[in-house]
Amino acid sequence: MATSEFENALKELIELSYDIVEAYEVAIDRIESGDFRRKLNDFLLEHNYYIRKLSASLKEHNITPPDGPDVTKQRLTKGKVVLSNISGNKVILAAMSSNETDMGTAYEKLLSLKRDDKWEDAADTVDDALKDQQKHKVWFEVNE
Repeated sequence: MATSEFENALKELIELSYDIVEAYEVAIDRIESGDFRRKLNDFLLEHNYYIRKLSASLKEHNITPPDGPDVTKQRLTKGKVVLSNISGNKVILAAMSSNETDMGTAYEKLLSLKRDDKWEDAADTVDDALKDQQKHKVWFEVNE
């Protein structure tokens, strides 16, 4: 079976989602504000939810989903948060806001594919994830 562009984009999206989850875990450990920590944890749970949903979609198509981030890209998001350790809450929030921007771009890229091989269930999940990501982004902009 040939790998479709949609399938590849979906796998890359899941890998990036794992990466952002790791970044959230680092940020939650380092953020000083309890209120911010709780909000970041909520966002983390949402990203984990979409990983499960999109992985289930791949499995329904007899495709093994990624089980973690792409190690070649892993430092991109996590590194932003690691470097933020020296500057406190505001810089951590700015780094996570940047990560959310990257995530939103990935969601939009996948949704923009005009292909016959696009799976509607996965596309609907990505659309829902994009809406949540946009809410995350607004929260970061207000709190940076």
